[in-house]
Amino acid sequence: MGRNLVAQTSHLHRLPTELVQAILYESHGLKTLLSAILSCRRLYDVFVGDSSRIATRAVINELDSYDVRPEAIAALRASKLTDPTRQMVQDLCTAHLQKRSYELSIRMTFDEAISASKLHAAVSRLAEDFIKAGLRVFMGESKNAHTLTSRSLEPSTSEKCRIMRAFYLSELFFNLFRQTFRWPIQETCQCMNDFLLTFAHWEIEQIACIHDYLYRLVAPSEYFTCSDDHAPA
Repeated sequence: MGRNLVAQTSHLHRLPTELVQAILYESHGLKTLLSAILSCRRLYDVFVGDSSRIATRAVINELDSYDVRPEAIAALRASKLTDPTRQMVQDLCTAHLQKRSYELSIRMTFDEAISASKLHAAVSRLAEDFIKAGLRVFMGESKNAHTLTSRSLEPSTSEKCRIMRAFYLSELFFNLFRQTFRWPIQETCQCMNDFLLTFAHWEIEQIACIHDYLYRLVAPSEYFTCSDDHAPA
């Protein structure tokens, strides 16, 4: 009884609900949020009272720290499209990508927040692997490899963010066009062209690099062996 009484009269338990919510709003990602609410019954009770809003804020905080919110939300919205039309694709790109619009009133369900968090975790891992693979190739081809270290070639934060955005854009592309096999081929090609025209030339090159990287991860190794065998001397 004494222990419960101390818990009930702790500073955290005496805080107003609005202030506890504000604390949870500062969580950086769902992992941090879940750790917090599992550590204290008061935090858990406040979370249950407004779970979708608090979870949304936690996910948005993590996305914003990498400046990928527009691309991530667009990819999430595209994954839920069923039988998309060309107009739907154009509207989504206009809403999220043309000016990298940051929605201020996003509200996800808890399941949507989990999906967004899982996608971000996958993009983060792929971006790290992409960077490591690129560094290995560069150091292997460099004449000054003995004077280089992976740390000296570590990309800047803004460069990492650009790589993550390119992965999100690739995911968005796949989500938009994986269901367009019912369209006439000419309409599909035109819609893909409209999508790519949303971006600058250097962004298209980044998306192409990510596409090649992902293809190499899943393509049969025999393809590259044959390609090498028939490569010009």
